Formats: sequence, C-alpha cells, structure tokens
Amino acid sequence: MRSNSVSCLFVAGGLTLASLVHAQGAPPADSATEPVDAPPPVVAAPPVVEAPPPPVEAPPAVPAPPVDVPPPPLAATPAVAAGPARSPTAGPQLEGPRDGLPDCRASAAACAKNELFALWPRLRLRTGYELVQPDSQILTVGQNDGFFIDEAQVGVDGAFKDDLRFRLLIDVITLVPGGAPNDPVQSVNAAVRDAWVAWIPSDWFFVSAGQQFMPEDLEGATSLANLPFARRSVASAGVRPGHGFAVSGLSPSRQLGVVAGSTENARLGPVGLEYLFGIGNGNGQNIAGNDNKLPAVYARLGVAYEDVARVGVGGRNNPRTVGTLPNLFNEVDNVGFVDASVKLFGISAAGQGIFKQTAFGTLFPEAGDGSTDVGMGVSAWIFADAPFGVSLCGVIPAYRFSYYDPSSTFLDDQLIENSLGVRWNVPVEHLPLSLFVDGTLLTEFGDNVRDLDNARLTALLQLEL
Repeated sequence: MRSNSVSCLFVAGGLTLASLVHAQGAPPADSATEPVDAPPPVVAAPPVVEAPPPPVEAPPAVPAPPVDVPPPPLAATPAVAAGPARSPTAGPQLEGPRDGLPDCRASAAACAKNELFALWPRLRLRTGYELVQPDSQILTVGQNDGFFIDEAQVGVDGAFKDDLRFRLLIDVITLVPGGAPNDPVQSVNAAVRDAWVAWIPSDWFFVSAGQQFMPEDLEGATSLANLPFARRSVASAGVRPGHGFAVSGLSPSRQLGVVAGSTENARLGPVGLEYLFGIGNGNGQNIAGNDNKLPAVYARLGVAYEDVARVGVGGRNNPRTVGTLPNLFNEVDNVGFVDASVKLFGISAAGQGIFKQTAFGTLFPEAGDGSTDVGMGVSAWIFADAPFGVSLCGVIPAYRFSYYDPSSTFLDDQLIENSLGVRWNVPVEHLPLSLFVDGTLLTEFGDNVRDLDNARLTALLQLEL
C-alpha cells in the first residue's frame, strides 16, 4: 500500500512537470506546417545587487560620570609568631607587632585606640554552687555550703605606643580581713587586684611596678581562669574555711613591689628563656605599708622548648614581723620550688614541689632545736584537650593529686587531696564561657578529730573577657 502511494506521487509529479513544459516552451500543434522564426536568444540580466544601507551614525559619546575608585587595601600586618610555652609568671606582654603603635589584645571584647593609646575592658565572673559533706563532729565543716561567687572582677587594660603596658583590676568579692580563721561566713568588700605599670623596651627585658604577682611556682602563678580545675590544689592554696581546718597554702598572693625580667619572646630559636626577679613588701595584697623595714625578694629561672616542655626553679626570702605592738615577733620564710610541664599528642601533664622553712628569730635568737619549722607540698595534674588530635568539643577532663604537710611541728597535720574535674569551654564564637565540675576528696592524717568527712562537689560557671 505504501509503495503504491509513493508511485502515485512520482507519476503525479511527472505529469505536472510535463504540462508545465508544454505550456511554456512547446509550440502549438499546427506550428509544424508553418515555420516560425526562432526568437533571439534571451540575454540574462545581470543580477541586481542591492546597495547596502547607509551607515547609521553612532550617537555622540556621552562621558560616563566619574566613579570614585577606592584606594587599594592596605596590606595586612604580618602576625607575630607565637612564642613557646612559658611560665605564667613571665610578666606583662605586648599585644601585636612592635611597630610603634599600640594594640589591643586580640581576644578583647572591645577596643578603643589611636596612635598613642589602646584601651580594652576586662571582666571576670566566677560563680557556682558547692556541696560539702558535713562532718559529724566539727560544726564549721560542711554546714555552710551553697551558692558562691569566687571572683567578680572588672577593670581595664591599656598600652601606650608599643613599649608601655598598664592594668587596673578591681574585685568586688574580696574577704574583709579580721574574720575568724575557721568561720565559713565572712563579709566581702571591693578591693584592687592588679594595679601596675610596665615598661617593655625589649623582648629580653621589662620592668613593672605596682600590685602584681611576683615570680613564683607554676600553679600559684597560673590564672584561675586558665586552670582545668575550679580551684587550685591544697598544697598551693591551702584549705578554705568550711572545707576543713583552715590552713594557708605555699603559693604567695599578689604583692606590692617591682618585677623585672624577660618577656614571652625571649627565646633563641625554639628555646625560650625565662629569668625574673622581684622585690616587694611581702605581707600580701591590699595592705598599705610594710610589716617591717625589710623587703621580700623573689626569683625564678626557666627554660622551655617550643610548646612541648618547660621546667623552672626559683624561690623567695621574706623577713616578716607578726603580732601586735608591743608584742612583735620576727620570722623569716625561705621558700624554694621546682616545676615542670610537658604537652604531647594533645595531653598535658605538670608537677611541682615547694619547700618552705621558717626561722623564728625572736623566740630563738640563738637558733637550736625548735628554732625552725618546715613545710612542703607536692602536686601533679594531667588533662587532655585534644588527645591524639581527637576533638572533645571543648571538654577537658583532668585529674590532680596533691600532698601537703603544713608544719613539721605537728605529726598529724598532713593532707592528701584527689580531684577529678571536667572543664567545658562552651563552643560559641566570641563567648569566653566555661563550665567546671570538680569532685574532691580531702584526706586528713591523724586521729579521729582531724580525720574529717569533708568530700565536696563544686560546679562553677566562668565568664572571662
């Protein structure tokens, strides 16, 4: 059927073509008897070439309005290479490069500066809840726990050009002196914490004056905000009222005086050097006047290899006068310490030992038996922030052991502290918020009177700007 249709199409096309030829070029039937002159050949007309359209004149160019071209961006200031790990007692540090201009701390919440000065605010809030096991015999232990504020500090840091630093920091949670030693309920007041000015002409030298930390042991000099635990160990900070029989620790508090030594950038290649010397009143912070005419002297020497290891040694000599007029007693504290820390594969470990000898010059002017008293403390701790490169999302588990013998005069006053803690740095950008949870077991040596039931659990929230 289809072949037939195709054939029909071809036949129809042939007939149509024949008819057209016949109509246009074939002579009529009777022309065969009457010859007709052939028409002249048709000359093909040359092809008509259309003239191109006339060119369209472009409109006159309108000058574009001037555009303000921004100047090329300034080249970023090269970052200063971070120095190796070093003791927190290394003193004030410069912020930014040494280019003659002041800089704020990189992590500052706000910054105000010009060509001469840079200022940025400081804020620290440490508050939480503590549960202390109550002792059945000592009514001052474990009966007054609850909510607390350890620190509520506000202040300002500043710099003049790039060789002068200063700080003023006030803590509104400061115990009012004069309270009973074992009274867990005490009044607080506002008082100065840091108030110093530092001149830093070189990476190898600085000098600062005012109320500040003196060269001391690693744990005692480390800011509470940077520890993996809510509080320092018993050897460093002693025992607080309400936690047991109150006793002072071996690490000194801030002092009024002068400190000179190396900065954080004092290094030879990967090796960091630390040398610090201080002179102060020796009778603590927020006290107007010295307890006698003699100053206390402090020193620390250390060496570090990049961020891997650090070791330090040092000590202090503090001639003290205690008592009230007219009953004054002269005593001299001689303290020595050694500390070391190492960080490998995201795991950090540190340890230190402190030895203290007190000479009672007034009671025993000729020395002899009983003229000196000896105390010592040993602490070690370990924590992990990224073990073997594994991120823990800001969680830092930690363990600490501390042994403290406050006095050689008593045979049953030794203390052993075991602490298990977790610190969580909340992973929110620009929000320096941390949560601490510590469990502490404090064991007292001796008879049933000193062997207290005083285990405690501490939960603390910290905001540090």
